Amino acid sequence: METLFSREEISQILTEADTNQNYYLGTHVINGNSNERSIITISENKQIIFVEGNDHTGFKHLKDRHNLFAFKNYWVLDNEKGFRLDKPSKFHPKMMPIIEYVKIAETIFEECNKNVTNNKRPEEFDKYTGTYCLNLKK
Repeated sequence: METLFSREEISQILTEADTNQNYYLGTHVINGNSNERSIITISENKQIIFVEGNDHTGFKHLKDRHNLFAFKNYWVLDNEKGFRLDKPSKFHPKMMPIIEYVKIAETIFEECNKNVTNNKRPEEFDKYTGTYCLNLKK
């Protein structure tokens, strides 16, 4: 069962982000006392809030599920075959997680990329699908 943030927890995160936006905006806060609701950064252009999260939310979810070198298995229920291994999308190996994840979010967080077709629980969260091009030239 997924562990998503409650409305109260989301409200707490939003209040913290609003109250201390200058502290988090465009920087990366690492706190030895963090919990899943701790804000890591707020993106500069669109003010997207990145929290530490858990297995199903935030930076921890991105890192554990989508990092190319993450080896945690995710099982999904397939109505025809029972459970099967999921194939989550993976980030390019040259991406620096917190830096590139913010750039990707800034790129795809657009109304035109809102994916209502593949979102099985739109009442709980929004899903965005888009393309991001990593510039590997140096």
